[in-house]
Amino acid sequence: MLKATIFVLSLFSFFHTSGDYRLYDTTQEKFISLHELTSSLSSHHRIVFGEQHYQEDIQKSQAYLINRITSDLRAKEDFSIAWEFLNYTHHKEIQKSLNQYIHHKISAIELFSSWFPASRSPEKNLTYLPVVEKIIDLNGELIAPNAPRSQKRVITTQGISSLDPKLIPPNYERGSQHYFERFKKAMQGHVTGDQLERYFQAQSFTDSVIAHQLQKGAKHSLRFLIIGSFHTDYQDGVIRELKKVSSDPLASIKLVDAKDLTFKDKQALMEPHKDYGPIADYVYFINWNNHE
Repeated sequence: MLKATIFVLSLFSFFHTSGDYRLYDTTQEKFISLHELTSSLSSHHRIVFGEQHYQEDIQKSQAYLINRITSDLRAKEDFSIAWEFLNYTHHKEIQKSLNQYIHHKISAIELFSSWFPASRSPEKNLTYLPVVEKIIDLNGELIAPNAPRSQKRVITTQGISSLDPKLIPPNYERGSQHYFERFKKAMQGHVTGDQLERYFQAQSFTDSVIAHQLQKGAKHSLRFLIIGSFHTDYQDGVIRELKKVSSDPLASIKLVDAKDLTFKDKQALMEPHKDYGPIADYVYFINWNNHE
């Protein structure tokens, strides 16, 4: 538990020295500046953004953090970014359409429509345009790390044993018991008891594939991953898999839009969970100055 007096004093001090964000270090149990964050990172780091999907302020903040980190580490043109939404089986097509966009042959909406042809509303993906633009501006590498739904569908309907073994990465293993507990709670009312295990196998498979593809496919030592925060919370899911495939340093940053959060909500995200521990290495709060 955070000590209330220290917490309030730290909050009061930081409130007067920062903009409309707060960056909390869960290891040191205190607010830090972006300069302090980047000073703790190296050009060999893997930096995982645990995000809320389709939240404009969060995606803009990711673009800002990418710019700030690569600038401070002097790693512009020397970094890779993997995005959960992109499938490795479509890597060539993704790179081709990105090149068309760079050369102004297609629009942003056409770019996302080509990446997500099954989407009924591809315009919602435009929240990620700041990230894509930042990759282009800084001449970074875009990685498609995920497995296609067709592979996951085999698992959710028949189980992992029914999937072609060639498609299962060498680091695959079923997620931890704590991860399963959180997954079970999140899936209540969405799947039956018989389906739950197969869906969790698919979840674990996704984490394993993304970690494997990032390790295998990235050309640069500084590597970012953008993925839903359920996969990253409490150093589990994809974080566990990333630690298995490489010993390179890793930092997890959970991005939270705080505009609708109460003081207690914010505090809960900074305190370690009694069973699972800290939710991330750092919690990056956006729109902190809400009116409670």
